[in-house]
Amino acid sequence: MLCVGNLAAQTWREKAAFPGALRDDAIGFHLNGFGYVGTGVSSGGIFNDDFYRYDPQFNSWQKVEHIKGLARQYCSSFATNTKGYIIGGILPDWSYTNEVQCYTPETNSWELVAPLPINPRYSALSFSIGNTGYVGGGRNLNESFNDFWAFNALQNEWEQKEDLPNGSRYEAIGFSIGGFGFFGLGKQVNGNSFNDFWKYTPTTDRWTRLADFPGKISTYAISFSHGIFGYICTGIDELGVTINEFWRYNSQTDQWLLLPNPAFGNLRGTSTFTLDNCTYITTGKDETNTRVEHTWAFCSDKESELTAIIYPNPASNVLTIDLIHLYREGQLFIYNVQGRLMHQLDVTENQNSYPINLHGFNAGIYCIKIVDKDLKPLLSTKFIKR
Repeated sequence: MLCVGNLAAQTWREKAAFPGALRDDAIGFHLNGFGYVGTGVSSGGIFNDDFYRYDPQFNSWQKVEHIKGLARQYCSSFATNTKGYIIGGILPDWSYTNEVQCYTPETNSWELVAPLPINPRYSALSFSIGNTGYVGGGRNLNESFNDFWAFNALQNEWEQKEDLPNGSRYEAIGFSIGGFGFFGLGKQVNGNSFNDFWKYTPTTDRWTRLADFPGKISTYAISFSHGIFGYICTGIDELGVTINEFWRYNSQTDQWLLLPNPAFGNLRGTSTFTLDNCTYITTGKDETNTRVEHTWAFCSDKESELTAIIYPNPASNVLTIDLIHLYREGQLFIYNVQGRLMHQLDVTENQNSYPINLHGFNAGIYCIKIVDKDLKPLLSTKFIKR
């Protein structure tokens, strides 16, 4: 097996500001070439029930019909081929709901559909694959959850699936790529945080563990996917500090790559939607706890990339790591699964190939991490020693 990792150049562009009240913990989804953002909480603890539509062609926002019933925050959301859905959340009296509402763009209307058939909750992860939406985890006042549910939009029915692995959690991230679901991160009510990452296969209803997330982001992040890549950015770390990391996951090579910091700075509690090859991020709070109105678009491009090619994999005696488009000095570390440092070396733009003698390495899985001279992570991948 040949492992390949890369670090793509990225583009962020500022777009028309969100027109509604400043807010955080709103939710978003996309339908028919438009983005939708609504709910959330504003200054003074004011909960919102309004929704807005973004038109990328004219870079403009328009108010649409507000949701039914009470305003709310910390909802989950997903979109099927024709409709958008919001699930759960916290209501103005600080009670929780398992209500599900469905938005139909042709009629600009919301309707109540089958509720989540389990404990009311907020901050659950969500994603969709075709006409099926998935919701899992979340929390109430006293506990977090690990149950996982699929919603059949055509039949208006929920079906329980295999539980989220490795513990209950809330504020985890989720996205889908190529008919598979992905989830990770999050936190428990007792304060325990996670950096694990998993793939869900709908046809077998099974979770498979992948390479752990190597960054500092813990909760209140956003995630999205373009093509074979998944992305995680914004959010807070385990200490509650708002940060500005941006990571890309390669679903074909099971590798994480640190991308340049987004232009919008440190944010948490943002909302997002994806249109074609561009993802839009809006609302949220900055590191001073100030709510923002800015909208930013991230669009994939094909500029030169930092690439790590690892071979042979599995390896017996010597592993070779070729680095392409490395434009800075750094270090390469190899760890075993217990976290013990097995090997380290300096890497430089003046050398492309690095052979590693595996004498003394027991058979098993090893993690490769590459950092710059300031120890900032650049790449994380793994190999197998026979």
